Amino acid sequence: MFLGIAPDGRLSTREWARFKPGSTTERLKATYTYFDSGETATLDLKKIDYNDDTPDVEFTYTQSGLLRTVKDATTAGTADLRTFH
Repeated sequence: MFLGIAPDGRLSTREWARFKPGSTTERLKATYTYFDSGETATLDLKKIDYNDDTPDVEFTYTQSGLLRTVKDATTAGTADLRTFH
C-alpha cells in the first residue's frame, strides 16, 4: 500500500498493491477530498473517490464540526455519534 500525504499532513491518496480489475498497470486508488476553509469552519473529510466501481463516500458535518452523515451508493443516514466514542 502506498500513501500520499498532502503538505498539510492529511491523507490525500491511498494506492493498493493490487491492480484494478482488468488492468495490469493501474492500481486501485482512493483520493481523499477535504472541505476548505471557505466551505466550513472545519477542514474535515468531504469525500473519498475510488478509481474503480467502488461507490464514493461523502461526509457532512454539523456547524460545530461533528459528523452528521455518511453517504455511499448503498447507505445514507445520520451518524450515531455514540458509536464513535
